[in-house]
Amino acid sequence: MEEHLTLPLLSRLGFFHFFGTKELNEEGAKGLHHGRSLRLTQVHGDGIVKADTNTENRLSGDALMTDQAGVLLTIFTSDCLPVIIIDPHHHAIAIAHAGWRGSLLRIAAKTIFAMIKEYGSDPGVLLVGMGHRIGPCCFEVGSEVWEQIENTPAYSDGVIARKQGEKAWVNIARLNRVQLLDAGVKPENIADANICTFCHPETFNSYRRDHIKGQNMISGVLLEK
Repeated sequence: MEEHLTLPLLSRLGFFHFFGTKELNEEGAKGLHHGRSLRLTQVHGDGIVKADTNTENRLSGDALMTDQAGVLLTIFTSDCLPVIIIDPHHHAIAIAHAGWRGSLLRIAAKTIFAMIKEYGSDPGVLLVGMGHRIGPCCFEVGSEVWEQIENTPAYSDGVIARKQGEKAWVNIARLNRVQLLDAGVKPENIADANICTFCHPETFNSYRRDHIKGQNMISGVLLEK
């Protein structure tokens, strides 16, 4: 089993990224690169931390961004969606943790806007990768969740995959893709691993499937020196 996955769109000279499987732990991820590793205390919100080589580890938030080389930005997910953003023109990077709560708060799009403000990024040239997460085949929610999703400005056909009584099945990647497009990212600049964590127990952890807390998988992005 491979320890991590990569997306060809993000595999650019000067940038390193990965979406870890359940075989890759935090210590193993540190061995993939030469630099300092940063992580957050994730809270399922929309907080964005601008990082550098002196940034304190485990600050509260759900997205990290930097334009400094040698800093590995990481997030941890089980069924939530990891989103990696690369600005090849301004040499800036970001990573976001998009669960359903963070997605309703538009965490990925807000990270784009933060990069525009801090680094002068042009959303039309940003490269975005969406990693493994629970798919619409398995992400069952109650009306207290899907009604909020239907009322979000970024709602579109396909975000709610299907309904049955008070239950619905949500496509969290579709919701984030619509938000990214609304933020100015070009469709051809969005890559999607399109893998459901719930459906692949041999490769990925899934809280929804296994009901075990703390079995998260690491994803990361680094601007190389």
